[in-house]
Amino acid sequence: MLRANSIVYFKDRFLEESKCHISLRDRSFRFGDGIFETVLVVNGRLYDMPAHLDRLRRGLDAFRLVLDTENLSEICQQVIQHNHLTQGYVRIIVSRGVDEEGVVGYITKGSRPYFVVQAVSKPYPAFKPLKLWLSSYRVSFHAPSKTNNALLYTLAMLEASDNACDNALLLDTEGHICETASGNIFWIKGNILCTPDTALPFVPGTMRCKVMELWQGEVREGHFTLDDLKCADEIFMTNVGTLIAPILTIAPIGIALPAGPCTKALRLALDQAICKAA
Repeated sequence: MLRANSIVYFKDRFLEESKCHISLRDRSFRFGDGIFETVLVVNGRLYDMPAHLDRLRRGLDAFRLVLDTENLSEICQQVIQHNHLTQGYVRIIVSRGVDEEGVVGYITKGSRPYFVVQAVSKPYPAFKPLKLWLSSYRVSFHAPSKTNNALLYTLAMLEASDNACDNALLLDTEGHICETASGNIFWIKGNILCTPDTALPFVPGTMRCKVMELWQGEVREGHFTLDDLKCADEIFMTNVGTLIAPILTIAPIGIALPAGPCTKALRLALDQAICKAA
């Protein structure tokens, strides 16, 4: 467990969390103008940090956020050590910062982007089946990384909660399967592992890559619809918070499946890979 006032990295300094203050003019607070990464920590070590750094750098380039990431892995490890974190996550948050006086609206001028690195204590993810709700919200923006503007996903999760579900399934405006509100989606048909193509508007996760590496059969990426999902033998989602979680039902479209053997085998293989890396 973290102490009551944990240590964070904030604007080039290590500070107690209670001493970190963000301006009301900060663009991340006002507009969600920034990006983030969540990195799994196992036995006090960062898991798959290079993949997170690659995606973070793509986001920095795409959104024209100028920051040096050369020492970021070391900074994250120092945050882990300061907080005596053994199991949980490190969150890396980027804000564009505060514009110079006189700047109004969305245009940005004179801002200085910065990092916040925070430790979060949490047990290693259990193998927990989930229920999905087919969201009425649609995704359309193709971002190269996770962004601080998550209103779409918040609304989708609220809608799922209203319908007694754990998460939401999101389609694009043409009805193609894209993602869940907090992770990537896979399904298995025979010996084929299926998942949406990265040309679609969703953010490919680091766990998505790991699962595709671990799968022993054919991997098929494509533009799939709900009809494809209804033919699946097993369905699961991936993210750093759940690793691999089987999907038991998707309401209200009547999909109901057990947590299948391939999903369980993939989760076991992923657990072993993480344990070995730690």
